Amino acid sequence: MSRIAIIGSGISGLSFAYFYLKKNPNTHIEFFENPPPQNSGHLTDLGPFQADLHHDMIFQKNPALELILRDPEISLQAQDAGKDAQTNYIVKDLIPAKIPRSKSSFRFNSILFLTESLKALSNYQKVYSLWDSMSFFEATKTLFMENFSEYFTSAFTRGFLFSEAENTEFAAVFPDIYQYINQNLKVEKAVESAIEKRKNEWITLAQAYSFSADGLSPRAFYYDNPIILKEGMPGLIKSLRDYLKIHGTKFTSAKISSLASKAKTWTLHTKNNKIGPFDMVFTDIDADYLSAIIKEADKELSGELKKMKYNSYSVIGSIYPARQIRLDGGHILIPRKEKSPLARVSLMSNLFPHYHNKESFFIKSYLLGEHDLFSDEELQDILKRELKRFTGLKADPSHFKVVRLRAPQYFPGYTAWRALIRAKISALENLIISGDDFESMLTDRLLESSMKKALENEKP
Repeated sequence: MSRIAIIGSGISGLSFAYFYLKKNPNTHIEFFENPPPQNSGHLTDLGPFQADLHHDMIFQKNPALELILRDPEISLQAQDAGKDAQTNYIVKDLIPAKIPRSKSSFRFNSILFLTESLKALSNYQKVYSLWDSMSFFEATKTLFMENFSEYFTSAFTRGFLFSEAENTEFAAVFPDIYQYINQNLKVEKAVESAIEKRKNEWITLAQAYSFSADGLSPRAFYYDNPIILKEGMPGLIKSLRDYLKIHGTKFTSAKISSLASKAKTWTLHTKNNKIGPFDMVFTDIDADYLSAIIKEADKELSGELKKMKYNSYSVIGSIYPARQIRLDGGHILIPRKEKSPLARVSLMSNLFPHYHNKESFFIKSYLLGEHDLFSDEELQDILKRELKRFTGLKADPSHFKVVRLRAPQYFPGYTAWRALIRAKISALENLIISGDDFESMLTDRLLESSMKKALENEKP
């Protein structure tokens, strides 16, 4: 019987164990988590709602999510987020404008960004350019057809990845497109190639788990058909944990201090114990934690992992009088050009049926920056000022809740760094890394990646 240790119990680790057991039911899997999760996703009572201050939705329905939803042993209810989730806004000069959803509307909206286009055109030789050089034709095409999409990419990655580095944002959110662009493909061709690649991968994954992926359609961009879970991300986490426990998976509260490799097996060390050996180790932890525990096994890899940086941000859940909310839609994204600590506002009561209430409206807002020196009340005052600037909302919230978090900082050279880390990890047999720092902060991408890793590392 194969033995697998999983360090960390986030979405990546839980879903990897789930997909692996589907193919290898006799495997012994043990999780090591420190500390064990308290509430599986920042659930809190907020006015009339039990609110989720963690992730809210899944942007693409892929084979990984499809398999979980079809499983009779997992009771998850999912549905399309609906029309409001497809209507989103990007702020331009303090005014929320609907994000275009077609090629023609992107071209038209580029006219609104002519000033920014000219600035970008004059700086295309600088480090944040996606291209090393550009012909006059390509420059003109970018100026009038693709600049709005770049502006949107900035707002999207600021709002969902909490990052401020333009070029590396694009590489983090759209790695396949970025790869093809760097092969000197035109943007539209790069998008088509990326979609075709994902489609073929989806077919392979679906066939490996004995179902058809015909009804699933990979998309390069988002917002056209997001999926919501009735119980949010905590419901997904709880369902996976319950399934794994029923199938014999062990969850141990322990802080791993180091890893040691010998004869293709791994031993885990805590402060007082040695655990193992294991045939495989899967890590679902931050790069800085992995750097600390891998040092004895590979000092050079440990040093490279230390290069990862992090951004701090705060999530603020607020309840407002329903009559004060005028916008229909899902999210309001704030580009860095607006110079605001507010990166995104999610109109939760428009997105989730269980947040509908005639009297109360739930808004979730994301403030960037180190906030440990601010009290919750001070952060609320900052948020009220920014909401008034961008939406005209003047009312005071009846309830609010602050959660302080951090996210990977996609630094310059991130794509090359990630490739180097993966190459060094692959040289260490039977060690797999995953999680936000190495994959994506988007749940659908994490699920898809875990499914692929489970299949690629299946033991004969």
